[in-house]
Order: sequence, then C-alpha cells, then structure tokens
Amino acid sequence: MEFPLIMKNKIYYIPILLFSFIQIINAQVLPGYEDGLKTISAKELKQYVYFLADDSMKGRAAGSDENLLAAMFIAEKFREAGLSPAFPDKYNRKKEESDYKAPLKISNAGLYDEFFQKFTLQKTKLTENCTLSVTQKNEVGSVEVSYEMGKDFFIKYSGGEDVKYEAPMVFLGYGIFDGENGYSDFVDSDGKEIDLKDKIAVMVDSYPQANDTASAFSIANKIEYRIFKHKAKYALDKGALAVFSVQSPLFQEAPVDIKYDKTLDLAERVYTNLHERERKEIPVIYPTNKIVKEIFEHMCDKDLKSLLTKIDTELKPQSFEFPNISVSIKIDLEYETLNTQNVIAYLEGSDPALKDEVVVFSGHYDHVGIGEYGALDKSRIGEVHNGADDNASGTSGLIELAQAFSVSKPKRSAIFIGFSAEENGLLGSKFYVRNQPVFPIEKTVAIINLDMIGRNAPELVWVGGAFYGRDIIETAKQANSLVGMELLYNIGFLGNASDQAPFLHEDIPAIFFFAGLHDDYHTPDDDADKLDYNKMKRITDLAFLSGWILTNQEKKPVYVDIPMDERSEIVKDSVKRQRKFEKK
Repeated sequence: MEFPLIMKNKIYYIPILLFSFIQIINAQVLPGYEDGLKTISAKELKQYVYFLADDSMKGRAAGSDENLLAAMFIAEKFREAGLSPAFPDKYNRKKEESDYKAPLKISNAGLYDEFFQKFTLQKTKLTENCTLSVTQKNEVGSVEVSYEMGKDFFIKYSGGEDVKYEAPMVFLGYGIFDGENGYSDFVDSDGKEIDLKDKIAVMVDSYPQANDTASAFSIANKIEYRIFKHKAKYALDKGALAVFSVQSPLFQEAPVDIKYDKTLDLAERVYTNLHERERKEIPVIYPTNKIVKEIFEHMCDKDLKSLLTKIDTELKPQSFEFPNISVSIKIDLEYETLNTQNVIAYLEGSDPALKDEVVVFSGHYDHVGIGEYGALDKSRIGEVHNGADDNASGTSGLIELAQAFSVSKPKRSAIFIGFSAEENGLLGSKFYVRNQPVFPIEKTVAIINLDMIGRNAPELVWVGGAFYGRDIIETAKQANSLVGMELLYNIGFLGNASDQAPFLHEDIPAIFFFAGLHDDYHTPDDDADKLDYNKMKRITDLAFLSGWILTNQEKKPVYVDIPMDERSEIVKDSVKRQRKFEKK
C-alpha cells in the first residue's frame, strides 16, 4: 500500500442522511451467487500467497523478473478460470507500448501477452550536480551567492526531466489562494494580482493566525491551508517555475533537514509514468534559515517575522516581487527506465442491456523488492521484503473473485485487474484510468479493491470509500448480512492510499477492503505464515457478494462527496464500535 494525500473536503451538514450509515441492512442479496461463493477457499488463498510471497520472488518490485513471474502466475489463473484476455487482436493497444521490452530471462512470457497491459516507468534520482544561487543587482554590478544541496537546501521534485531556470522571486506570504473572507496571498496589499509567470514563488509553510484556535482559518481547517503541495500546484497553475517552502519564524521548528528527514532523502528514487510526460510537476525547494535570512534581511532589508505578524494582525496580504533579485536553479537527474505490466481479464455480462457497463475488481501484486524504495526500516534495505499481506493477500483474493464470477456469471460485465507499480505511486492504476481503460471510464460503475486483507483482529475489516458514496457502502452492509464481519469506516484518509484512488478522482464509487496496518508493514517480516487465511476468505466472500450486488442490480451506485460533519459522525461511530468490539 502506498500513502499519498487526502482529497478535498467541503463542510456542511446533512443530519438526516447519517441514518443510512448506521442502520442494519436486512435486504436479501440477489440470488444466483451461491455456486460462485462456494469456490472461494482459504486453502487456495494460502497456496497463492505462499507462491507470491516466497523469498524467491524477491519482493516483486515493478520492472523486475520476479514481478513479471507474478504477472504470469495471475494471468494463468485468469485463463484457468475461463476469463477472456483484455487484449486479444481485436483490441488496438496504444502506440506507447511499441518500446516495451520485457525484463526477461523468462522465455515464455509472450504466452500471456493478451492479458498484459504494458507500460514503462522512469526512475530518477537527484545527482550531486544540482545547484542553487541567488543574484542581487546593484549600482555597480551584481553579487551572486551559491549554496550547497543537502546542506543549505533540499529539493522535492517528481517531474522526471532536468530543470534549469533563472528567474525573479516573488514573496506570496502563506500561499493562501482561497482564504476566509476572500483573503488571498496571490494579490498585493492594494489588491492587485501578482504576476507569477516564469517566476519563483516564495511561500511560508503555514497559514494566517495559526496560533489562534478561534481564528476563521483554524476553524475552517481547509486542506488548502495545511498541505503545501496544494499551494505549490496553484502556483504552478499561475505560471510559477518553482516554489520555495519556507519555515515560519513565528514557531520554534526543527531545522529543515530534521523536520523533513523522511521526505527529503537525497538518495530517493522518484518514479514517473513515461506515458504522462504532459502532466507537469513543480520543483519545491526547501531552503535553510540561512538562505531565508540572507534573501530577506541582507538583500532586500525586510524582516519575514514582521511581515507574517502584519498579515496575522490585519489579515491583509503582504506579497511583493523581490527587487533586483533573481534565482538560478539547476536540477540534474539520473535516469533509468523500467517496463512492467498490469494483468487484466474480462468477463462479459449476461444481460443484453447491462453488459455495456462494467464493475472493476482489483488488487496490486507488486511490492517494494529489497527495500530500495518504500522500506520503513532503512537498516534492513537489501533484505527481501516479501509483502505477504501487502499485497499478496489482496492479489490472492482477486484470483478467487475471478474464479467465483466465472461460475456465477453476472449481468454486468466485470474486469479483473492485478495492478503493478502501486508502491511506486499508484502508477499502474493511474495508467489504466488516464491512458488505457479497457472499458470506457464513463461506463465503469464501480471498483472493488483488495489491499492488505490478511492481518489483525479476525472480525474487523475497514471499508474505504464511505466518504465518496452512500449507495456503495449500503452495498457492503447488505453483503455483510451473509458474512457477519464488523465493518469500520474510519479510514477516510486512506481514500488515496491504494488503487481505487484514480477511479475516485473520476467520480467512480469505490469499495476498498482493508484489514489494517501492522508492525510488519513494508518490512522484511511481512511473511506468509503470519496471515489469517480464514479472515482472508471472509473478506473475499464479502468482496464477491458486494460485487455480485453491483453487477446484478439495476440501480447504479452514485458518487457523492460526503460533507465533513457527516464524515465525522461516521468516524465517531466506527471508533466507538471498534473499541467496544476489541474489549470483548
């Protein structure tokens, strides 16, 4: 499982709708599922996990031979179930695949090409040749000051291409673009819009009146105030070339290299999809206080603390362009390309009208290899990270779902996808949604995703998607009337943490079944002998029955962005039930 940021929220309250999340569903599951449900076996789930999470599979890192072997295994199971390949000759795959070459010592991978959706990743890493300098012009010439990466500044950048800019600097206060009572840092003190085109934006990583819990900014609690990535994206949209993320002098904060020690790793590998080069990313520069002080105080005779205090007191922007100051930035990258593949099978629906719509079933089969990326214990990089729970468990459940639906055929069509490169940033599911959906996205009714379904208390399962669809959660509850697990919904922040996220971004309802985190997550200790295979079977049963409802009922689930107050009630109810259950 991979952990990006949560989605935008709107705050308002609809109390009458809370009932639908806490009522007990007594409706009957549509008949016809019985034979398919019988095929789901704890014994088979265990066999699949032990194969996928064996030491010989070396952690199934995207682009590795072992990743390809896992893909072949999944494709063979889809074929045994009698499912159709997603890419027979009648499908015209996009031209981007022409450069794909399997990372092979394996001679028979071509037997499964019909099931493979192939795509190419680019792996980049910052080199020691990255530079930053600030130049100030004066009456007699100019003064240039150069700084050292890793000592004076750090870089966060996932654009996948070298960068070289020389541009003027603009101070944008806290970088607020949609503030309370119309406040915006993207205008000056006279209300005139700041021109950011081809300039470097300097923004403080905080928000106005952050020390005042009664402030409208604190009460609103908007994601745009608290997550710098959103501010940087807005600056990019306004034409900025790069962004400086500056620490607030109003707080006692740890130095940059300590505060961001887990996110500013100079050895970090960044993975991007070569098929999405048009999607721009903005470089974020994290300067130390040394650079900030030299720019503000020594070069333009301004005090950052005073500027922020004035903003907090008057709630008026103090944005300006630095006079006679320019910044030179050079970002130099090492490049490597990796080829990998999603594994996709298709089952045509039995109903002449409904078969033109599809429900997606998924689970990612890649993991973090030997911990070159994603390892939580840096001291154990180099050891095999088997990823039994993450996500050989969900992959095994996906195979069982494919077999079950091949026996109990649904009215709507079904797509079964083993996603690769999830651990690299959901790149497999993003490629499917953005570049090459087998079925049109507008005809995709819902997705059911399985990720980490094998650990923790036997009765507990978390159900993601509750914040983006009332109908689909009712579906899970109805299915659970035949399974009897304790369904919890307090994982809203994980809405973007697995392969359902790209679908949610397209307003497609999702159910994300998840058994919870544990101490072995992303370590070499996530092994097959630690999984609860009976629990895995029950969650797979739950996924099958939920999918049976979605593929057979006439009504389609509706995507709804649930209001914040209603989400809070859902979480409170889940936490209360979780605590009560765990006391038993």
